[in-house]
Amino acid sequence: MSMFDPPPDARPLGPLLTALRRGLGWSQDRVAEQLCAASGRHTVTRHEVSRWERAERVPSAFWRRWLATVLGADPADLARSAGAVHRALPAGPGPVTALPGRAGTATGPAGPAADPVAETARLRRAAHAWLTTPSGADIPAARAAPALTRRLLRLAGTVVTVPGAAGPAALPGLRRLDDLVGGADLAATLGRRLIAAHAEPGLAGAAGLAPVAEGAQLLGWVAADAGRWRVAIAAHRVALQAAHAAGDRPLAGYVLSSASHLLTEAGDPATGLLLARTAWSGAARSGGATGRALLLHRAALAYALSGRHREADVALAAARRAADRSDPRRDPAWLYWLTPEELNGMTGRCQAALGRPMRAVGPLLLAARAAPGPRTAALHRAWLARAFADGGDVERACAAGSAALHDAIRAGSVRAATQVCRLQTRISAHATHPAARRHREEFAAARDLLADVRPAG
Repeated sequence: MSMFDPPPDARPLGPLLTALRRGLGWSQDRVAEQLCAASGRHTVTRHEVSRWERAERVPSAFWRRWLATVLGADPADLARSAGAVHRALPAGPGPVTALPGRAGTATGPAGPAADPVAETARLRRAAHAWLTTPSGADIPAARAAPALTRRLLRLAGTVVTVPGAAGPAALPGLRRLDDLVGGADLAATLGRRLIAAHAEPGLAGAAGLAPVAEGAQLLGWVAADAGRWRVAIAAHRVALQAAHAAGDRPLAGYVLSSASHLLTEAGDPATGLLLARTAWSGAARSGGATGRALLLHRAALAYALSGRHREADVALAAARRAADRSDPRRDPAWLYWLTPEELNGMTGRCQAALGRPMRAVGPLLLAARAAPGPRTAALHRAWLARAFADGGDVERACAAGSAALHDAIRAGSVRAATQVCRLQTRISAHATHPAARRHREEFAAARDLLADVRPAG
C-alpha cells in the first residue's frame, strides 16, 4: 500500500482499493487482468473492480486474498476495511481519491490540522503564493524568520522520541548521512541537531532563513523516509516559506521538487505534478542547468505515472539537454547528490513507469551499481526488478527483487520497503514461474524485517 496512506482500518475498502491501484499507476482493466492471471479464474472484469471501488459490492474473502497479492497489501487489512462505510474524500484540486490522507465526510470539513490532506492543501497554497510573488517582497524577513524557526523547532521535536545530547548540526554532513541510513534511524538524530542549531536567538533573524529552509527540507525528506507523512509535508511547507521569505528561488524550487517527488512516489502523481510544474515555473530561470534537470525529471516521473506519456517524453528530453550543460562547480551545496549516476536512475524510473522496460534496464543497472547506500540501492533495484518483470525476464526480476529486499532491510527505510512491497504485484503476475515462487517465499519470510510502511503520523 502507499506509504502515506492511513492505517487501513481507518479507510473503507472502496477508497482503499482505488488508492492502491492508482499508487501502482494501473487502470481498473489492469487490476482485473492481474487478478485473473494470478488466480487462474477468468471471471473478474473491469466492471467488477469498479463496483468494488464504488462500494456497490464487497469482494469475497477469496478475491480479497488475490487483491492483496496483486496490489501488494495485507489480506488482514483488506478484511478489516471490507465492512467499513464508504465515504467520499473532501473535494480539492486534482483527483481527490488519489490524495494520500484520511477520508472525510461528504459535508464536513477536511479534517483536523494534523490531517495529511489538510497539510497537502496548505502546501499547495504556499506554492501558489510563492509562484505569484516569487521575490518574497510581501514577507518581511525579520518577522518571518522567528515564526518559521519556531515552527521548524516544533516539527523537529515531534520526531525526537528519546531526548539526548546533540552535537554540532552541520547540514552537509547530515545530508550525506541520509545517503547511508534510512529515515527511521536518522529522524531522531536530525531532530535533535536541528533543535540545537536553531535554538539560539541570534540565528532566528533574516540571515537564518536559508538555513531554516534547508533544515526543514531535510527534515521533511527524512520524516517521509520514516513514514511520518504529516511532519514531512508540514516541514516542506516551512522550507518553502523560508526560502520564499529569503527570496531564494532556486532553493524554493528545490523544496517543491522534493515534495513533488515524495507525493508522486507515494501514489499522488496529480499533486506531485502540480508542485513540479509550479517549481519549474518559478525557479527554472533562476537556477543552473543541474537544477533545471532535476525539476524536469520530477515533472517527467509525475507525468509518466499520471499516464501522460507525451508530456513525460518532452520533459525527459529537456532534462537530458539540461544535464548535458551541467557544471557541478556552479551548483549550490544542496545539489551535491545529483550525480550523472543518479540522473541515470531517474531516467530509468521514468522509462519503467512509461512501460518501456528495455529502455529502463540500462540506466537503472548503472544507478544501482553506483548507489551510495542501501536505501538508494533498494529503490533503484526495485524499479529495475519491475522493468525486468514487465519485460518478461522473471529470473532477473526476482534476482533484482531479492537484492532490493535485502538492501531495504539494511536501510530501515519506509520508502524502500514500500517499493519492495509494491514489487510483489509484478512478481505475482508470474506466479507459476519457479523463480517467482521462490521470491515470494523469501519475501514472506523477511517481510517482518522491513520498515513499517504504515505512517506514524
